[in-house]
Amino acid sequence: MPEDMCDGFGELGIIPNCGNEILLNGVVGYLTQDPDALNIGNLEAVITEDTSTPHPGYDDCKIVFHSCPSIIEPALAPMFDFLGLANNHVLDYMETGLTSTQELLEQSGISFGGAGLNDTLACAPSFIHQNGIQIAFLGSSDINGEDLGDECEPSLTAGPESPGLCGLTEENISSQISNILDTSDSLLIIYQMHTGYEYSFEPERGIISSSEDEYYNPFYTEPSERSIAMAHHAIDEGAGIVIQHHPHVLQGLELYNGKLIAHSLGNFVFDQNFPETFPSMILNAEYDETGFFGYQIVPVYLHYYLPQIATGNLANYILDYMAMKSRKLDTYVKVDRENHIGEVVYDAPYFSYSTDVEVNFQPDSVVQFISDPIQLNKLHHVVNLQSNDEFMFRVGRETIWMGDFDFNPEIDDCVNRNTYYWNLHSSEVTDTVSYNGTSSVKLVRDSENGDNALVDNYYCFPLSGGAGKITVRGFIKTENAEDAMIGVRFYSSRCSGTIETKYTEPVNGTNPWTEYHRNLTVPENTKYIDVRMVSFPPDSGQSIVYFDNVGVIQWEEWHEGNTEILYPNDYYYYQVRSSLDSVNITLDELSYFASDIDLSHDYLLFDTTTVGDYSSQFLTITNSGNTELIVHSVYTDSSVFQPADTNFTIGINNSFTLEIFFNPTAGGFVSDTLYISSNDNDESFITVPLSGFGYQPPAVDISVDYSIDWNLVGLPLDVEDATYNILFPEAIEGTLYRFDNEYISVLYLTPGEGYWLRFTAEGSTVISGFSINELIMNLTEGWNLVSGLSEDVSIYSVFDPDSIIVPGTLYGFDVSYVLAQELVPGKGYWLKTFEAGEITLTSGALAKTSQRDFSLIGKANSLIVNGMDLYFGVEMSASDKLSYSLPPKPPAGAFDVRFSGNWKYCENDGVIEIMNPHETLEIQYDIQNNEKWEIIPVIANGTEWSAAIPLSDQGQLTLDSGVEQWILRKSASTV
Repeated sequence: MPEDMCDGFGELGIIPNCGNEILLNGVVGYLTQDPDALNIGNLEAVITEDTSTPHPGYDDCKIVFHSCPSIIEPALAPMFDFLGLANNHVLDYMETGLTSTQELLEQSGISFGGAGLNDTLACAPSFIHQNGIQIAFLGSSDINGEDLGDECEPSLTAGPESPGLCGLTEENISSQISNILDTSDSLLIIYQMHTGYEYSFEPERGIISSSEDEYYNPFYTEPSERSIAMAHHAIDEGAGIVIQHHPHVLQGLELYNGKLIAHSLGNFVFDQNFPETFPSMILNAEYDETGFFGYQIVPVYLHYYLPQIATGNLANYILDYMAMKSRKLDTYVKVDRENHIGEVVYDAPYFSYSTDVEVNFQPDSVVQFISDPIQLNKLHHVVNLQSNDEFMFRVGRETIWMGDFDFNPEIDDCVNRNTYYWNLHSSEVTDTVSYNGTSSVKLVRDSENGDNALVDNYYCFPLSGGAGKITVRGFIKTENAEDAMIGVRFYSSRCSGTIETKYTEPVNGTNPWTEYHRNLTVPENTKYIDVRMVSFPPDSGQSIVYFDNVGVIQWEEWHEGNTEILYPNDYYYYQVRSSLDSVNITLDELSYFASDIDLSHDYLLFDTTTVGDYSSQFLTITNSGNTELIVHSVYTDSSVFQPADTNFTIGINNSFTLEIFFNPTAGGFVSDTLYISSNDNDESFITVPLSGFGYQPPAVDISVDYSIDWNLVGLPLDVEDATYNILFPEAIEGTLYRFDNEYISVLYLTPGEGYWLRFTAEGSTVISGFSINELIMNLTEGWNLVSGLSEDVSIYSVFDPDSIIVPGTLYGFDVSYVLAQELVPGKGYWLKTFEAGEITLTSGALAKTSQRDFSLIGKANSLIVNGMDLYFGVEMSASDKLSYSLPPKPPAGAFDVRFSGNWKYCENDGVIEIMNPHETLEIQYDIQNNEKWEIIPVIANGTEWSAAIPLSDQGQLTLDSGVEQWILRKSASTV
């Protein structure tokens, strides 16, 4: 039973751009899946080609709707069996429009009722015989233009000789129903009423008279008696179900004397740009000859004004909202969070759960501490919080239902994209990175940009219910960020009259997914809010910021412990405050679902763990049900606690042991929540509190020496700011390079990586930070630039389980490449691997392999050129030869000597390459076995000089030459 369908509203809208077929594409599959189902709606527009007779109020202030007859065949006839006409737009084009609408519907086989050319016809029933049961449809409205002072909409109520709608009065209800029951008492009656206040979230309570001005206000949320009284009267008189519409927003369901009243189902096809009108629903009811039963809610969302079956968190937000609104009408709605269905039931939740929680606080004032917002398990409904400690609590609901960015059904390109829930500006929703779910929003800024990136609500939200306290919150992941924040802008009217804007603390630099929040007091006169995500251009390079699970918690008032909470409810969070710095509370909850998942622990406390290190605990999950348990996802709110497995399957009566790692990033007490999502219909989503203490060792200082010109450097400590010119203030600007198949300019140093950095003079720098005692390095095949820990580490103590390190290939740099045996703090090194893999450096680790001497002095012919040695003239296996390969050449300006092909060895003749040759080359040679060799310099055009320099026995040469290539070969006189 969808509600309002107004499809002629707006300029250059969906129908002119896309045609009629698109209107119900998002729900056509659902509405047509059962050929025996009856689909019923409220048609709040006339269908006519003749627009020459608009309502007299059109010239002043009345909005008139109409649709062309072409809408019927593609959009209405295939899906609807009955459409109610008793509403305040039935005479938008006077008698001509009404007559045309009825004739066209009749020609298409769609029943209608609630309006006519006189009061008798308007109040007359329509009948449909389905599955051997006769169903009568009645309708009426009290939105009839008869309110005092209504000059826009003269009377719409039909009279004995005038067209219009059937007036909603107790007398008409009684006569309509009694006239039907006089002819048959075996039929079912569906009564539609167009009543209530537009944009009111609950049926208006406390107003009986219909002679009130129509109230256009999204903040009027107090239930009244008139629409409730009219619905009750219809049930008392014999109606089987009552459907009310006109508010354009969702209102609760009410079971009255065992029969259902739907006070408002929201819009269905409607292009009003109020976001509170976007959530909607389809109400399903089964029936037999005894009446209606089996009521279910299917959540719907008007995506770009068009109905789509809601999914994911959005669907559950809608269902939880309906459960709360219905509960205020003494009616229970059971939410199936896995299948996104709401079921009207007759009983309150009956499975009881109690969880003991230790709550730790952040200072809120000199006398009070307040906790972070704590997420509730929505398979349960919180009913009470109690403690022996002094405390108060409050509960809150989420007001931003699209903050996870996961609801993105396909929509035709012809639809105006400026009607999306979020105004993306220059940003985008991405499905490649997310905190959880499928998507997040991505903001990108370059240092050249002149303004910040912004994503905000396209249309502002009413802050209903007189909210005085809210919390803005969400998850942020950053890369080189500058002032990334989540905020709220407060308005005195809809998206105008700005009062002020408040943000979370700015996030800078590179950070993993982290939750941020800020508790806010709503400024006086605030009526609307707009949620905003911003990031600013960085000082250099590019900034990428991701936002996910963004929201605004609207809090109830603070309560003393042991205060009963209405349930079922739509509360997603609770918060605790106390004069103590921690309290132990018991969280009491009720649920419609019994758990088939048994856990070995309700709470996990980790051992004290040093920052930068990790510890773990184990959680055993047992499947006590009668079907295979599929765990879809396991995750936490932060990267401090991480599960080893995120999805797995558990057979019947089997168990799975899950390891959870604790890796503190700062000192102090840390708490988090482990979330386990599964296919268990009884409890598809369970939580386990986690906590541990991170130990931060005292800060240490390490002095790092450097030479003039190029140096290989590393980061020996965990530091707050790893920008190179902070760590090495005397470095030449723009000369920090990492290696990834080529040299790449960067700004920051990362532990475990090596870098080239250039200086104008030798010197030293002192780096302050926290010790790094272990590093796990993922190396690529070939040469890698690496660095070590906060103390010396022997290359022979490195844990290399797959033997990927090529022996003898750890090279440092001191004027030229130098073979090294250990990694010194603050220095960078080249290291070669046979293949990609993982190695581990650990402080104090003992040698894993024996030390080897890779020098070939005295074993092969050798040249030592300005301190760099080259070997030649002996045979060597291919694997041994790898130990005599050389790293990539250093940056321009550094000195280097090697055989072509990046070798320090050649078996026979070879080409010696000299990089940045000194004015004077000091060469020592050692020729074995009475061999005779010679070197010949190569001039710029590639030809040899005529004079060769002989080499035999041992000796030393001093050459004044800027030559960059020499040919080494055996001389012709060698025997």
